[in-house]
Amino acid sequence: MKIGIDISQSAYTATGVGQYTINLVKSLLEQDNENEYKLFFSSLRRSVPEQLTEFSKLIKRYRLPPRVLEVFWNRLHVLPIEKLIGEVDVFHSSDWLEPPGRVVKVTTVHDLVAYRYPETLHARIVSMQKRKLHFAKKETKLFIADSISTKKDMVEILGIDEKRIRVIYLGVSDIFRPAGSSKKKEVLKKHGIENRYVLSVGTREPRKNLFRLVEAFRKLKQEEAKLKDLILVIVGSFGWGEDLEKLNSGSDIKIMKNLDQKELAAFFSAADCFVYPSLYEGFGLPVLEAMGCGAPVVTSDRGSLAEIAGPSCVVDPEKEERIMEGMAKILFLNDNDRKKMVKKGIAWSEKFTWEKTAKETLDVYREAAK
Repeated sequence: MKIGIDISQSAYTATGVGQYTINLVKSLLEQDNENEYKLFFSSLRRSVPEQLTEFSKLIKRYRLPPRVLEVFWNRLHVLPIEKLIGEVDVFHSSDWLEPPGRVVKVTTVHDLVAYRYPETLHARIVSMQKRKLHFAKKETKLFIADSISTKKDMVEILGIDEKRIRVIYLGVSDIFRPAGSSKKKEVLKKHGIENRYVLSVGTREPRKNLFRLVEAFRKLKQEEAKLKDLILVIVGSFGWGEDLEKLNSGSDIKIMKNLDQKELAAFFSAADCFVYPSLYEGFGLPVLEAMGCGAPVVTSDRGSLAEIAGPSCVVDPEKEERIMEGMAKILFLNDNDRKKMVKKGIAWSEKFTWEKTAKETLDVYREAAK
């Protein structure tokens, strides 16, 4: 079987979709010795990520920016994928663009934020996603959803027959394991972190709910004198709509750009608590990555996050009081209860592997090709 995959999103290594693409492709190519792979990559300025350069011979590179492909594929529906990578039996499309072509298609839908929370995205992105999904609904044979929550959204909002949807969870990279004390000290010193801290990770955009997190954090500190030296560290690139100055308006808030994965693992490992109060996610990979590193987690009770939360403390993300209570619950755990929660979190995260994700995805390719 000849399998084509759009790996263009792998260029965005700091995003969940980028990590999904990188780790899925690596695991498929490391496990599958039977099938032939052709990888499509297109970007005007970005390069194939270092993690995939070992597979360079399989990659067909183009310098077409996403906006040009969006016009060709999502608007005009021209330039078949066969013209770009040759004949394949199955083509796995990315979350953003849907190429035309005669080939049998598998499409991953990570989330339906464009429908559920359109006000949290640029209008251009909302339109682009809706156009892509319009074509995908007609032309895709089988869909992959990251979670049961996303599958339900696809059925309810898009009217896709649930028989066409397969739920495949994401995996946690082996990098996300508890870091040693020397590594933690090295990384924290490099980034000027001297205090105990609560950590949050993700693109700074409205649905990540960072304003409520900041307010909950500050209220908690006002009520608990023992936490006066605690700081909140927010790691992630700027999306849109979150006012950096408002978030970073005090000495107890530290805003940082994206870290590489090894440093991020050290930050997870050293955190007193990881908080991820997102209003909507298709999966929520940082929750599992944090647990894998031994960080107790507070997360949202919405959609996929409640689905994958495991031993996390789950709260209503629209109520600052609940976020505050969740943080307090973890920060004031005694040593024995904290160790139990950490142990359960690590065990839970280990259930999610990229090897399993790849195996189940290959099964979908085989099913689609029949």
